[in-house]
Amino acid sequence: MFSKPRYIMNIIIKATPIILTGISVTFALRVGLFNIGVEGQYIVGTIAATVAGIIFDFPPIIQYPLIIIIGALAGGIYGGIAGYLKAKRGIHEVITGIMFNWIAFYFGNYVVSLDRFHEPGTTTTYIINSSGLDPIYNWKMSEAGQAILQQNDFLREIVGRTSANIGIIFAILVAILITFFVPTAISGHGFIALTAIIFGKWKPVSVYLSCLFFGLAQAIVIQLGGGEIFSSQIMAMLPYLLTIIVLVLFVGRSTGPKASGVPYEKGN
Repeated sequence: MFSKPRYIMNIIIKATPIILTGISVTFALRVGLFNIGVEGQYIVGTIAATVAGIIFDFPPIIQYPLIIIIGALAGGIYGGIAGYLKAKRGIHEVITGIMFNWIAFYFGNYVVSLDRFHEPGTTTTYIINSSGLDPIYNWKMSEAGQAILQQNDFLREIVGRTSANIGIIFAILVAILITFFVPTAISGHGFIALTAIIFGKWKPVSVYLSCLFFGLAQAIVIQLGGGEIFSSQIMAMLPYLLTIIVLVLFVGRSTGPKASGVPYEKGN
């Protein structure tokens, strides 16, 4: 199965986004936070990078790094919202992270549905401008690149027959940089249930009421659906937006039970 170089390259390709998101979670854990919102941050970064790649069309030397920077900044800022709410309002980062994951998911669907970005006849956006495509991809699609690949079996295996790109280099650089900042540094219903527990402050009756709140919000979405004023994607974001609003205005700080994580011993 792994006897050919292209199979190894495919592993590296698939591992690149996992490395980037994994490092972001690791960094948060090392400073005492649980970044369960990493999926949403990844989605928002992807949305921002795609939108920038479609709207802008600068020379490649500007376009490519610009897309990466915009994507990274968008994901970082989105994750920073949960951090701000934790620091200033004492709201648990797990509950805001989960809510922001769902908001990002439906917001992504909304952006894809917009006429400006949606490619007719597909479920995706238009491809970004060629100036923003990965340099390795542009090279292998050029006449010079094709000529070299035809003459070199090894390069043809790892570049010509895969979606190889330089993203792994960025992933490795991020991992190295994180070790300087953190010397010891080495994505349904279940999420909603976890949120309900924290939302209800670990009290059974409060958790029950918070579950009803989520059920009510989702029922409202089903009842209203999407219309001419708001799209179905925007409506689907409603329960999670309402949760953030309620947290900020009414709930505030939520502290878990002191015995959480402590093994039970009879008599203690």
